[in-house]
Amino acid sequence: MEGLRSLANLRAHHAAYTKKGFTRALIPPAAVGLDLEEHTLRTESWHRELIEAFIGAAPNTPQPLDSAIKEFRTALGLPTRPVNVPWAPRDRALPPRVEAMLRTLAHGLPIASPDRLPVGWTVTGENVRLRVGAAGETLDRQAVTELQAALSAWLHFTKNTAG
Repeated sequence: MEGLRSLANLRAHHAAYTKKGFTRALIPPAAVGLDLEEHTLRTESWHRELIEAFIGAAPNTPQPLDSAIKEFRTALGLPTRPVNVPWAPRDRALPPRVEAMLRTLAHGLPIASPDRLPVGWTVTGENVRLRVGAAGETLDRQAVTELQAALSAWLHFTKNTAG
């Protein structure tokens, strides 16, 4: 388990330095086997010897971090992710409120803002309609997608404000 935590830390360090603008690894990530006798008394010279051995065994051509991690896991006999598996996002569970609204639409019923508001909306299985007083406008899917993105951005932008 310690090795897996170290791999997670390695990925985090790699991501942090990439975000800081570092683009070239001085020593490419690699899993290497070293033929060194480990000293029971760890001294500075032993650490220097270990570093020099690693630098000598590490490849001098760039390679992705994931390749080094796969080599490391293989050397330990741990399972590795198959190569060239297409990535697809997993379906996320919907929040309970959205699930309830989805069931309402599935039953053919509309979802609407309170009538007491002068500006409101109605969502049906067929369309989204915005209204101001008695006048209204039906939005197409593209307009609803843009509105949803804008509302999501606004919710994130205002999440730390009161009210």
